[in-house]
Formats: sequence, structure tokens, C-alpha cells
Amino acid sequence: MKILYLAGFPNEYDDNVFIQARKKSVISCFEESNYKIDFLYNSYAEHPLILANAKMYYSRLLPCSVGRSFIEKIHCKLFEYSGLYSTFILRLLEKKFNLKINSYDVIIAESWHHLAAVLPFAKGRKIIGRIYGTSNLTERIEKNSIWKLHPFFNRIKRVINSDKIIGIIFNSTGSRSRTLFELLSDNTEKLSPVPVYLDMPNSLFSTEKPKERLKDGTLQLLQVGRMTDRHGFDLTIKIVERLVKQHDIPLMVSLVGGGALQDKIRDLIKKRGLAKYIKMPGYRSMDELKDFYAKADIVINYYGFNPVIEALNYKAFVITREFGEMGKILDKAFNRKIYRVCLTDCKVVEIEDSLKEQYVDEVVKSAVWYFNNFLQISDSDFTPKRKITSKDFAQDVFS
Repeated sequence: MKILYLAGFPNEYDDNVFIQARKKSVISCFEESNYKIDFLYNSYAEHPLILANAKMYYSRLLPCSVGRSFIEKIHCKLFEYSGLYSTFILRLLEKKFNLKINSYDVIIAESWHHLAAVLPFAKGRKIIGRIYGTSNLTERIEKNSIWKLHPFFNRIKRVINSDKIIGIIFNSTGSRSRTLFELLSDNTEKLSPVPVYLDMPNSLFSTEKPKERLKDGTLQLLQVGRMTDRHGFDLTIKIVERLVKQHDIPLMVSLVGGGALQDKIRDLIKKRGLAKYIKMPGYRSMDELKDFYAKADIVINYYGFNPVIEALNYKAFVITREFGEMGKILDKAFNRKIYRVCLTDCKVVEIEDSLKEQYVDEVVKSAVWYFNNFLQISDSDFTPKRKITSKDFAQDVFS
């Protein structure tokens, strides 16, 4: 069997980074098989991943989520939104690497735009999709009817109703993915392609050291992420203000990450008189982040999945907002004693201001509970009900 694996990725593979370790495991799993497999994808790395038993074709003409220049960003957008442009690029790559895309028995594509781009090349049912997240996309379609005029919307709809695609693998329990299929499928009685939902890895690091909680009686809070409107750092400042001024809890807070709102967040901290409680160390590598997780009593998470798993692996109590399938994923893998999910009835990414106030209330309540009851939590409580490593996940994808 001949397999073509089509993907875009912005950097070298770092085993310490959750998404990269997971993806490298998947790719390596394919390499270890007896199939003939070729990888065609973009990389900005100086030394991109090389596999011993597979051919690796790198081209900057494939789109990547991170562009270095204005021209590259325009190129990526054109590939994503213009079927004519993306077909033209794949034709160029066929010629450049002397490939015939349709000659492969199976074509694996790792994004909606790669799936849509490769459709014209496949004759027959031979494509498999690998999709990383659908919450944002589903929400846009649900809430904004004008978005249905967007060319990308029509490309996704074409993918979901294509008879050339065998199935689409989702890295989630699937509630938002199912909604997406219901919204876009022409035949909800018999979904084609078939959606497949996988359990995410929950075991990333081996942390044998015992956790020291509330060292010197001070509660250590941590939030990790890019400083954008979507990540809720301004709400974390409100939470800190209430914990200090209303509950008199001794604490220290680290807001870790870079981003466009760093100065705005720093000014807000000064305005609220919280500078002595909150530190902003900026962007940190994964090796540096491990130290932050190791010291944290509580990790607050407003958006994203990776910090939640990383924190639980370092035995930090997690308070996260519900969105997508967060609650289901955690319930399946972990003891409810070690985390709290806020706004459980609100799974959307963008929430209204009234719900933001409710979120702040729920996080404060959970943090106060932890401060008063942390002795009830032991390191053994953080052992997953079922350990799923990146390698286990890769084997599921391969299967």
C-alpha cells in the first residue's frame, strides 16, 4: 500500500511540546509500518524531521499556520480560501517532486484546507482527514449566517459531503464535531465521510517528585497562554483582585506568555494595585514552563487544552472554563477532585459579558475551596484513570 501524508507544520519537532510530541508520534508510527509512505509538507525548521524509512518532501509552497512575512501570509490565505490557487500549487508540487497524487492508495490530509485542496486529485474514495479542533469553526457557522457566504465555508461543506473521503479523524470526544457535521452534511442519516473521535493523550511527563502545596502558606497561581482577547488574562486579574481584597488570601501569581496585549495587561495590573502580587515573565520555553507548573498550586485556564494537561501532569489543581469537549475529556481521564470546570452549560469560545462575571465568580469560589481544603488532595489523586500517551494516541490514529 502506498500512502501520501499531506500536512503543514511551523517548526522543528520538540518532544517537550504537547502538540509536537503528539504529531511526531503519529508520523513515526506510520514510518514503522510496512507501508510505503511519503510525507509532503511545509517546515520553517533549519533541521526538519527526517524519518529513516520514509521519503520527506518539504516545500514552502504548502501553507503553514505561522507566516514569516506578509507575502507568506497572503500565500497561506490564498491556499486556504481559493480552490483554484491551492489546486495550482499542488500541481506545481507534483511536477517539482515527480509525484502523482492519485497514484497513492491512501491520502492523509491534516487540515480542512489540505482536504479541500486534494479533492480534485483523487479518483475514488481514498482520502482520510485529520482535524485538530472544530469548536471555533462550529461556533462561527452557528452564530453568523453571513459567514456562510465565506469561500472557506463552502470548501468545508464540500469536504464533509465528498464521496472521495473515507473518514475524518477528530482529536476529541466529538460533541462540537458532531454539531459541525449536522450543520453541513446533506445527509445526516448516513454521514459520509465517517467521523472518528479519539481520546486525547493525558500522560505527557514523568513527574516523580512530590508536590509541595501552599509553600510558606502562599497560594501560587499560574496562567499560561498567548496574551490575546481570547485567553482571558484580564479576567484573571479580576479574580486575583477578589481573592486578595475580599478573601484576604496570601498569593503570588505568574501570567506567562507573550502577545499583543502584554502592555495592556501590565497597565491593568498597575491600575488595580496588584503589581506586588502578579508577575509577567513573558514568553517561556517548555523547559522553563516546567518549573512554573512544578511550583503552581492552581493553574487557571480560560482557553486552550494543552495547559490543562500539562498542569495536571505536574499535579497542579486546574480551574478551567468549559468549551468544546473539555469537561468530557477530563471526566473520562481524571478524578474530579483535582480540577473544576466552570460555565459547564456554555461550550462556546466567545462568551457574553454576563457569563464572564459568572466565570470570575466560579473561579474565585473554586480557588477559595482549594485554599481551605488542599490537604484533602494527594499526589496519587492525579494518576489518570487510564493513561494515554502520545504513542498510544498515535497507534489509535494509525489503526
